[in-house]
Amino acid sequence: MLRLLRRTFPNNRRDGSRMVSSAFAIACLGILVTVDGYPLVGMPIVVFAGSAAALWFSYYRGLKH
Repeated sequence: MLRLLRRTFPNNRRDGSRMVSSAFAIACLGILVTVDGYPLVGMPIVVFAGSAAALWFSYYRGLKH
């Protein structure tokens, strides 16, 4: 199992894509919580995770150019 995880998520990625995908997954979880009937819990999760993903992506994109 650990070998499969190592192949799926290599450690040599420096573009921040793992952080962006994690923040996107957290935002999707927040959307599900919001739809499930807890908007005061879900919306801050969506806003925070979306903001973190956008900032991280723009930071790493700026480093590449």
